Amino acid sequence: MVLRFEPNNENAIEPLAGAMSLSSVLAAAKPSFTNEAQYNPTTITRSCPTGSEWAFSGVLPPRAYEPLCSCMLNTLQCTAKLGAVETLSDSMMYMTLLDACGPDREKDCGAIVTNSTTGKYGAYR
Repeated sequence: MVLRFEPNNENAIEPLAGAMSLSSVLAAAKPSFTNEAQYNPTTITRSCPTGSEWAFSGVLPPRAYEPLCSCMLNTLQCTAKLGAVETLSDSMMYMTLLDACGPDREKDCGAIVTNSTTGKYGAYR
């Protein structure tokens, strides 16, 4: 919004910060117009990736169920020290958790394992 209207200012209209800069930029614009019948778009419609390029089953993961997550967190005897994991990226944190699961990830850590190709998502993901 470029202008403001305030009752405590006797209902005067005043320009907001940056209004003059915006006004000069808009004044300098020189738009050109094209008749709809003569318009030929130059964009190309892109197709979605297919096959192995698109590793997604079409099944979206469910929303997190807060009561379940809270309940699980309350049962933990061992948790990360506050501030210890904030520097890790989401993917690095996930890989660290999976490394702790061992070789049979789906059996031992099925609640956190996800697979977007098959559409299988653990309860906590």
